[in-house]
Amino acid sequence: MTKLQIVHVDGHRSFLDCFASALALDDRFELVGQATHAADALALVEALEPDLLVCELLLQDADAVALAREFSYRNVKTKLLILSAYSNGAFVSEAMEAGASGYALKTERITNIFHAIDEVAAGRRYVAPGLGSGAALDGLLAERNAAPPIPVMPASASPSGSFSAVHG
Repeated sequence: MTKLQIVHVDGHRSFLDCFASALALDDRFELVGQATHAADALALVEALEPDLLVCELLLQDADAVALAREFSYRNVKTKLLILSAYSNGAFVSEAMEAGASGYALKTERITNIFHAIDEVAAGRRYVAPGLGSGAALDGLLAERNAAPPIPVMPASASPSGSFSAVHG
């Protein structure tokens, strides 16, 4: 069985460690890299080409919405699941409109977060219960600007060195 390769990005090292431990308990997943900054996430995704990037919404150097737009601009195939404590519907709408495949909450049980990972990996959108779905979200996505994406990460953005590829 091929494992789903995941890169995880979060500004809190303790959460990186806890999430890595949780992923290690499930044979379906392989954590291949971790980072604390958006520029590092982009470097890891381009180098490792994982199936999924699980990313906190707000990072020190950018946010996951900017990463989603950058993925679109660069035609990155890695899917993006935002995993955040922020439950504001405007954040969810902006993230999904920018191209994120899902939005899960850190306050959910790990089984629900794993369900979100499964949904996004299968090519389906996931939005945590109560954050928005159905016709309202579909309408927002239908209004998405059809203009070609533009780069949103500054050309000067370079990896900070606070990332690592995880080797089993």
